[in-house]
Amino acid sequence: MPEEPEEMHEGHPADYTGVHAFVLIDQVEPGKTPEDVVAALRALGKPPIMYASAFVGDFVAFAHVRARNMRHLQDLMADPIWNAGPRCTWHTESPITTLGAKRKSPGLIALTKVRMRSGTAKAARSVLVSREPQGFVGASVVSGQFDLLLQMTGDSVEEIEERLEGALTDIEGVVRTSTSFADGDRTEEIHGPIPEHDEEL
Repeated sequence: MPEEPEEMHEGHPADYTGVHAFVLIDQVEPGKTPEDVVAALRALGKPPIMYASAFVGDFVAFAHVRARNMRHLQDLMADPIWNAGPRCTWHTESPITTLGAKRKSPGLIALTKVRMRSGTAKAARSVLVSREPQGFVGASVVSGQFDLLLQMTGDSVEEIEERLEGALTDIEGVVRTSTSFADGDRTEEIHGPIPEHDEEL
């Protein structure tokens, strides 16, 4: 199935350029809390930190990182991101799309890791984007231990779980899923907006 055309959305100029990675932080440096790590990451500014928040699920925090290229991403991973305290796995997004995960942050955020059978992830994403099921915010094809990162929203965990089940029911190739949650409004209230950089990206 060919990749669907996507309307470009207003946003930060770094939103759809460079190399993007999703950081699933399942452990943090001893002596730090997940909120400490989130605060340190957000203080690095946008870019490289496009989003960061504590989460409830099989990771305690999450960050969306943008770099100019792979060399720059590895430099960021070595320092300053390592020094901010995350101990985690990294997943690169490819292709970078306007309807990818974590381009928008509504109140209740659900991020679902979706493991797919080999060769089915791009077609599955295309179906999700073309249908835009209720609660759908975005989906990204990623490298690493899973294949899709799906973002959904709703008024409650129960509602999101129902929407997620409906969205994935007839998607071919789904092997397993795992969903984590965050209150995006709480993140903004605690940490404030991520400062944006004016220099060349």
